[in-house]
Amino acid sequence: MTERVPRARWVLPVVLAGTFMAILDVAIVNVAIPSIREDLHASFGNAELVISAYTLAYACLLVTGGRLGDLYGRQRMFIVDPRFVAQWEAFLRRLGTALGAPDSSGAPPPHPTDAAAI
Repeated sequence: MTERVPRARWVLPVVLAGTFMAILDVAIVNVAIPSIREDLHASFGNAELVISAYTLAYACLLVTGGRLGDLYGRQRMFIVDPRFVAQWEAFLRRLGTALGAPDSSGAPPPHPTDAAAI
């Protein structure tokens, strides 16, 4: 008969993996600073502001997601989260394109007075 591993043994590795992924994400963004500066035509200070804002938003959403997991259940939030992130990403992409940022497809941005862009 095989002995079952207690669930408590998995808590530390899962928490450490989540923490590692959060730190890795911020490290990847920091490595991408030169290309971000080039794409945004930004100075070093502006690029640092973008990175700081990204890190702050990431931390706030991480804490909020943890609290929502406590309230509504971690499994439900884990299943709902990718859907929310995909919708939020699509919204931000449309907003950026409407404001004149280049699209990932390489198409030129629409004119600001174009009604279809809004």
